[in-house]
Amino acid sequence: MTSEMFYREVRDLNSLEPIDVNQISGTAQSTTEVRFDMNLPADAANGDTFGNSIEIFDALGVSHTISITWTKNAANSWTATFADPIQTTTGLTSGTIDTDPLTAGVQTSINVTFNGDGSIASFTPASPGFDITGFTTGALNSSVSLDWGTVGQTNGLTQFSSNTTNAGLEIYLIDQDGVRFGQLSEITIDETGLVTAAFENGVRLPVYQIPIATFPNPGGLTHVEGTVYDENEAAGNYNLRLPGQGNAGNIISSALEQSTTDTSEEFNKMIVAQQAYSSAAQVVSTVDQMFQDLISAVR
Repeated sequence: MTSEMFYREVRDLNSLEPIDVNQISGTAQSTTEVRFDMNLPADAANGDTFGNSIEIFDALGVSHTISITWTKNAANSWTATFADPIQTTTGLTSGTIDTDPLTAGVQTSINVTFNGDGSIASFTPASPGFDITGFTTGALNSSVSLDWGTVGQTNGLTQFSSNTTNAGLEIYLIDQDGVRFGQLSEITIDETGLVTAAFENGVRLPVYQIPIATFPNPGGLTHVEGTVYDENEAAGNYNLRLPGQGNAGNIISSALEQSTTDTSEEFNKMIVAQQAYSSAAQVVSTVDQMFQDLISAVR
């Protein structure tokens, strides 16, 4: 199953389908965004290079590692050069990276410039990111955006002096939104009727939407058995609504419906039945005693 949201429209009965949680096995989630909170050393010399790596996941949940080389070109000017991904478990090249798919040929670098106060001045391309094609795992191609912060602010990449004797990268956070494959661990239903599947890898996906049918005259429904009723002309045409809309009411999950039995009436019936049983038992006992007396008289 993919990370696509399986939302079931509730227009008419033909659009409905039985909920089958056995069809939900497990899921993985490919990386779509990587966030950086990192400082590039302003005290580095022109031409100095520094390196770090990031982990991303493909659509099959396989881990890949991408190495990045940061080169200081001039004051306030840096270039990030990306190596092709390698499959983390094998160390073998697992795809082709392109940092600017809109430009002819394969591009592997992104330029970053900073203002004199350490904030970001610009990115080239303006929206940093990369595509990965030709995954050796057989996964779908990936498109990953890089959240390096906002131009004019210091909420991602920054350029300040190092806190160490030797200039170097200072990485505070590198995070991404992909996850490995995980098995289904739990199914929950909220009061709006949304059925959500939770997986061992932390992914939560909406998989079904439960509707509620309302009728103009619910008292005209045909009683089938217990709390089961069927539609008919007396009840009017049904309307499928989302829980909480109009007079549809809400859904209470993990709850049992309270009994509709009138306990006082049932106790009265039980007392009457018990008295009838006692009377019948007394008659049988009397007849038995008479039969025994008759046998004794014959002897």
